[in-house]
Amino acid sequence: NQGTLVVQFKSDRSDIEQIVRRLIDQSTYATWAAERGCVSVLGADCKSSVSIFAEVKGAEVVLSSRILSIDGREVVEGIGERAPLED
Repeated sequence: NQGTLVVQFKSDRSDIEQIVRRLIDQSTYATWAAERGCVSVLGADCKSSVSIFAEVKGAEVVLSSRILSIDGREVVEGIGERAPLED
Protein backbone atom coordinates (compact mmCIF):
# COMPACT_ATOMS: atom_id res chain seq x y z
CA ASN A 1 0.00 0.00 0.00
CA GLN A 2 2.29 2.65 -1.30
CA GLY A 3 1.74 5.71 -3.40
CA THR A 4 3.56 8.92 -4.13
CA LEU A 5 2.19 12.26 -5.23
CA VAL A 6 4.63 14.48 -7.09
CA VAL A 7 4.18 18.25 -7.18
CA GLN A 8 5.84 20.30 -9.89
CA PHE A 9 6.22 24.07 -9.67
CA LYS A 10 8.38 26.87 -11.06
CA SER A 11 11.82 27.07 -9.46
CA ASP A 12 11.38 30.74 -8.56
CA ARG A 13 8.29 30.00 -6.39
CA SER A 14 9.90 29.64 -2.97
CA ASP A 15 6.48 30.29 -1.38
CA ILE A 16 5.13 27.12 -3.00
CA GLU A 17 8.28 25.18 -2.12
CA GLN A 18 7.83 26.06 1.57
CA ILE A 19 4.24 24.78 1.52
CA VAL A 20 5.17 21.57 -0.32
CA ARG A 21 8.12 20.83 2.01
CA ARG A 22 5.71 20.72 4.97
CA LEU A 23 3.74 17.98 3.22
CA ILE A 24 6.69 15.62 2.63
CA ASP A 25 6.50 12.34 4.50
CA GLN A 26 10.12 11.31 5.03
CA SER A 27 9.46 7.56 4.90
CA THR A 28 7.55 7.87 1.64
CA TYR A 29 10.25 10.11 0.20
CA ALA A 30 12.99 7.65 1.24
CA THR A 31 11.26 4.70 -0.42
CA TRP A 32 10.51 6.71 -3.56
CA ALA A 33 14.13 7.87 -3.80
CA ALA A 34 15.46 4.33 -3.32
CA GLU A 35 13.16 2.91 -6.00
CA ARG A 36 13.89 5.73 -8.46
CA GLY A 37 17.61 5.43 -7.78
CA CYS A 38 17.53 1.73 -8.57
CA VAL A 39 15.62 2.35 -11.82
CA SER A 40 18.13 5.03 -12.77
CA VAL A 41 21.19 2.85 -12.07
CA LEU A 42 19.67 0.06 -14.16
CA GLY A 43 18.77 2.43 -16.98
CA ALA A 44 15.27 0.96 -16.85
CA ASP A 45 12.11 2.49 -18.27
CA CYS A 46 8.41 1.66 -18.48
CA LYS A 47 9.15 -1.11 -20.99
CA SER A 48 11.74 -2.83 -18.77
CA SER A 49 10.98 -6.08 -16.96
CA VAL A 50 11.95 -4.72 -13.56
CA SER A 51 10.13 -4.77 -10.24
CA ILE A 52 11.37 -2.76 -7.30
CA PHE A 53 9.90 -2.36 -3.83
CA ALA A 54 11.32 -0.31 -0.97
CA GLU A 55 10.06 0.00 2.58
CA VAL A 56 11.25 1.64 5.77
CA LYS A 57 12.06 -0.74 8.60
CA GLY A 58 13.26 1.01 11.71
CA ALA A 59 16.19 3.23 10.76
CA GLU A 60 16.78 1.55 7.38
CA VAL A 61 15.35 1.49 3.88
CA VAL A 62 15.01 -2.09 2.65
CA LEU A 63 15.01 -2.59 -1.11
CA SER A 64 13.99 -5.70 -3.04
CA SER A 65 14.19 -6.00 -6.81
CA ARG A 66 13.72 -8.47 -9.63
CA ILE A 67 15.11 -7.98 -13.12
CA LEU A 68 14.19 -10.23 -16.04
CA SER A 69 15.89 -10.64 -19.39
CA ILE A 70 13.88 -9.61 -22.45
CA ASP A 71 12.72 -13.19 -23.05
CA GLY A 72 12.02 -13.74 -19.33
CA ARG A 73 14.33 -16.77 -19.06
CA GLU A 74 16.93 -15.13 -16.86
CA VAL A 75 16.11 -13.54 -13.51
CA VAL A 76 18.29 -11.59 -11.12
CA GLU A 77 16.93 -10.83 -7.66
CA GLY A 78 18.12 -8.61 -4.88
CA ILE A 79 16.10 -9.24 -1.74
CA GLY A 80 16.40 -7.20 1.42
CA GLU A 81 19.25 -4.88 0.46
CA ARG A 82 19.54 -2.34 3.28
CA ALA A 83 20.72 1.25 3.60
CA PRO A 84 20.50 3.68 6.52
CA LEU A 85 17.53 6.02 6.51
CA GLU A 86 18.86 9.55 6.01
CA ASP A 87 17.36 12.66 7.59
